[in-house]
Amino acid sequence: MRNKSISKILALVKSNGRRKATALLLGFATLAMAVGGMSSSARADDGSPAQGSWLTAVKRINQTGHDFTAVVSLTAGGVWLATGSGDRMNGGVSPLYGSWQRLKQNRYSSRAYFFAFDPSGNPLVMLRVDQTFTLKNQNQMEGSGEGYVCSLTGNGQDCVRTPEVDITFTADRVIPPSQ
Repeated sequence: MRNKSISKILALVKSNGRRKATALLLGFATLAMAVGGMSSSARADDGSPAQGSWLTAVKRINQTGHDFTAVVSLTAGGVWLATGSGDRMNGGVSPLYGSWQRLKQNRYSSRAYFFAFDPSGNPLVMLRVDQTFTLKNQNQMEGSGEGYVCSLTGNGQDCVRTPEVDITFTADRVIPPSQ
């Protein structure tokens, strides 16, 4: 039953054309960008150097011309937050909310959820992005993300893989000015 409703949602998104696909892509890109930038003075409780905020350049792998910029924050306790430059276009998407964790020394993963809306502001779908990223040095990060479309009524467990919105990203840490 859940797959049937997700199939209907995917058909609706596809039938509404480029505007909604763009909104979905922007949302995933925003999520990916959120992973990228944190203050060097801010560290996770476990000493994670990834904690902080990042300015992220998101590139859509399968959708040429739909790249965007995002601001991503990784907080102590594993909270991941993001917003992107195209989030309000064509109905737009909500901010992205999720969790992140350290996998090993400079390798991390995250999962975040957000909503896509039609131009009238009605929710269409819940979206998910799963990302892996590597801290290249104290102030630079790079990674990739995979997109999923989920039902509005599900608990995020009924998501369908959507390669059209996969991303890669690079990010620079937001460093506060020194006084």
